[in-house]
Amino acid sequence: MSPHIAIDALNLAQGGGVVVMDRIADALERRGAKVTVITSRTLPGNAASQAGTRLVHPQASGILRTQVFRATRLPDLLRHVGADAVLSLNYHTPTDLPQATFHMNLIPFLPWRERRRAVGSLRAFAQRRAALRALARSRLNLFESCYLHDRAANMTGRADVGEVLHIGVDLPTRPPAEPVPGRLIAVTSGARHKRNALAIEAFRRYRDAGRPHATLDLVGNAADIRASLPERLRVAIESDPTIRWRGYVAPSALEEMLAISWAMLATSALESFFMVAVEAMAAGCPVAGYDVASIRESVGPSVPLARDGDVDGLVTRLVALDDASRRATEVEAGRLWARTFDARSCADRIAARLIEGLS
Repeated sequence: MSPHIAIDALNLAQGGGVVVMDRIADALERRGAKVTVITSRTLPGNAASQAGTRLVHPQASGILRTQVFRATRLPDLLRHVGADAVLSLNYHTPTDLPQATFHMNLIPFLPWRERRRAVGSLRAFAQRRAALRALARSRLNLFESCYLHDRAANMTGRADVGEVLHIGVDLPTRPPAEPVPGRLIAVTSGARHKRNALAIEAFRRYRDAGRPHATLDLVGNAADIRASLPERLRVAIESDPTIRWRGYVAPSALEEMLAISWAMLATSALESFFMVAVEAMAAGCPVAGYDVASIRESVGPSVPLARDGDVDGLVTRLVALDDASRRATEVEAGRLWARTFDARSCADRIAARLIEGLS
């Protein structure tokens, strides 16, 4: 008999975590499991069209209220819905039911100073505590990348912290499009670790080196991205028509944007898996990024990466893509690499392991 698995998604709001959760919920249902998703807000539909029954508890929204809700109300709620097991995302869920945790947040496994700089003192402490409890008390710990697994192993001093199962990416559903030379894209947010100033500065140097028609599409919350920039840079680009603020876009629209972009700029310092970089490669868009965190694992061994923080290194990488033959070879290799991360196949492997481990 397939289990009834409750997914603790109280911490999710929007972005990659919601995509991961939707894919896993959809894959669990394909394998016959009943799924109940417990959230603190209505989540946007992403990869899997809102799989699972959704129970929204807005009183659990916010880091402190989420912790109180988990400790005081969630155990009774899990019993009320008749769950047989729990899948938590990143953090421990206080329950006597069998539990698996899917880890996709790098921040709990960073040194204190880096954690505090990334998310502030309160969240740095709470996230670390909840992630450690998950590692110690979950029947099954799964990690979305080898990089994240290794950080957890180093932090705990245990080699057997869990298993690595990549979440994968959605592969394109449309025929290849003709890219626009000089059209760059960055999919980002206002988080400090995204280092948006580096991406914008690399674009400006690339454009000013004889490419006046080059453009940069910034995908993500425009107000948050602007707020993340130094004031001088923010003022300098406010009326720059070559930098285009696209806001959030639907997955289908992002696929179209990636397909016609000449390259993606990836300057984040803390990704546990560069999902959007693999999505770009799947769409035929080369990645220009820094050799940091999990990007090498994500994009493969053949993609040239710049030294971390080196803006001129990113520009050199972009200029090299002007060679049509080189770019075409890299695009084809990138598409082949991305196919090894097919989202449905990856999610099915995760679902199979969860049902096996929680039954």
